[in-house]
Parts: sequence; structure tokens; C-alpha cells
Amino acid sequence: MHGGASTGPRAAEGKKRVGDATRRRYVAAAIADGWVILEPTVRAAVVRLMDSLNGSRFGTANALGITVSGLRRVLNGLPSRPDEFSIITNRLRGPGPSLGLLI
Repeated sequence: MHGGASTGPRAAEGKKRVGDATRRRYVAAAIADGWVILEPTVRAAVVRLMDSLNGSRFGTANALGITVSGLRRVLNGLPSRPDEFSIITNRLRGPGPSLGLLI
């Protein structure tokens, strides 16, 4: 028997409000767990790398040594795991086999 109780927002504005609140909680919890949001200059370097690889997300993730999900988080400005942060920054500017993209 269906009681007709509300199962959540149906209008686009309500769905956006709930999605934004969920995203804020996710980001706050991730930061509390030690995840970090990459600086805009690092994100811009990742975008330049992706552009140089004809927009290939798989190629960019492989070049950086991270997963495609990790790349998606960087591109969307979401927190990255601490290990991803160090891998990305070392690859972009560090000594050794860096990609030569100054950040």
C-alpha cells in the first residue's frame, strides 16, 4: 500500500538544493579525513595536460599516474586523496620523470 509520503524534492530547484547540501557534507567529511583540494594552478596544469592529450581523460589519468575517478575529482574541484595530491604535484613539477608542466 502506497501512502503517498514525500520521497524527496521533485522540482529542479529542490533537487539542486539537496544535491548542493550533499556535496558540502561530502567535501567537509573528506577534508576532515585529510583529503585536500588542489590549488587552482595545479588544476589548470592538469587541464593543460588534458588539452595536450586531445581531451583524453584516460590518457591524462595515465600520464599523471592516478585513476580516472581521481582525475574527475581534480577537474570538478573536489577533494583529492593525499596520495593523489602528492602524485599529481610530483608529476607536474617534481624532480625525476615530471611532465614538464610548471605550476
